[in-house]
Amino acid sequence: MGIPYILMGAVWCWQALAHRRISVSPEELKYEVTGLGLRRIRRYALGEIKNLRVDPRRNFVRQPRIVFDRNGGRKFVSDELGPRLPANLLDPIYERFPQLAPGA
Repeated sequence: MGIPYILMGAVWCWQALAHRRISVSPEELKYEVTGLGLRRIRRYALGEIKNLRVDPRRNFVRQPRIVFDRNGGRKFVSDELGPRLPANLLDPIYERFPQLAPGA
């Protein structure tokens, strides 16, 4: 029973110490998480993405997350964002790729 706790602790440490980055190119949106020598990358074709936004819903266990619409459903991209969320977090992406803005 101790091994699952060790693995869960290792995953928790990796998540806590990881750096997150969203990059957008004319072809894709890429969400990258790196930490402790490990890397996880998720890629999404830009033509399939609509309505990129920060989902503001909060409750006692959830913080806001970055989300977009894809294939008729909602896709949560990021892990939970911190409690002090910048008001214009996604504006640089909207300026270069206006088709991703909500209501576009």
